[in-house]
Amino acid sequence: MGLTALVILMFWGCQWDPPHDNPFDPKVPPAPLSMISIQVIDLGRNPINKAKVILRDLNSDHISSTDSAGWAYFDNLPVDGVWWAIADRISEEIINYAVDSVEVTSSLAEPLTKVLSLDALPYFLMASVNSEHNQLGDVDSEIRIKLKAEAIDPDGVPDIESITWEFNTDSLHLVGDLQYHPNTDSLFYFVVLDTSVFRGSIGLALTSPFNYTVTDIAQNTESVDASLIRIIRGHPLTGGVPWSDPLLISWSYTWRDDFNPGDIWHYELRIEKQNPDFTRSIIYHAILNDQNQRIDYEIYDIPPGNYDYYVWVIDEFGNYSRSIPKKIILPNDN
Repeated sequence: MGLTALVILMFWGCQWDPPHDNPFDPKVPPAPLSMISIQVIDLGRNPINKAKVILRDLNSDHISSTDSAGWAYFDNLPVDGVWWAIADRISEEIINYAVDSVEVTSSLAEPLTKVLSLDALPYFLMASVNSEHNQLGDVDSEIRIKLKAEAIDPDGVPDIESITWEFNTDSLHLVGDLQYHPNTDSLFYFVVLDTSVFRGSIGLALTSPFNYTVTDIAQNTESVDASLIRIIRGHPLTGGVPWSDPLLISWSYTWRDDFNPGDIWHYELRIEKQNPDFTRSIIYHAILNDQNQRIDYEIYDIPPGNYDYYVWVIDEFGNYSRSIPKKIILPNDN
């Protein structure tokens, strides 16, 4: 071989580049990458801000959160990867949403977009257990337990399926539903339990908390406990009120039988009349923070008519005891 041919062969030999198919080869070309975008919305198709979104495969998690338009972005993903996109929002400060997920596959052709629609979790605005003592006559009375709760479901009123209650002790297990009573901005539920439910001993209601559970249509739940604090067993003793102007209404109540010094409670006085349609109207209402055991109370300018008056004792938790209804007859001088 001539010298010229040898030089040419050596030149072309130096230009030869072997395939770089070993992943540890520093000259291996970068693998193609793709991007996935996930939008998270509620059942009303409104974007959910600050939702947590996870892209998960067998080897790793990629985590992001949504912006004000509900979007979470993931880039630099390997092509043809198969992922589970998982989204929820759990926070003590804002509305919470249950977990939902969808399978996604990254693609080189174009960025992939998916939408996840989350069910908002219901929550309690309030839950209470109160005793109601109504004196019906000189001897007859009734003491009942009222269970009450207000709940919100951000997906709307129809999304709440039920609110249930449970009371469980070593000797007694009770369950039931709270009945729906709507008001303007929330769901108002209650049920009234009489003595027979507690096997004739309503004091059992003081021995354990009541558990409330709200369930939405998707079967997501939230629970809260509420306890009965007190049963007010005494009641105000009232008398007849003769016609006068001002009216003088007097009553007595031995509060030390139900309260300790320093406990918070008050009197309420109501005068009502019955309307022709058998509804009742309150024509006078007063709250008295006077805790004397004997009260003399004057009322001016009550128009002539036939009325009933009641005196309540109500504590800071909403437990109450109500007096016997008594008549007031104010004749018309004309």
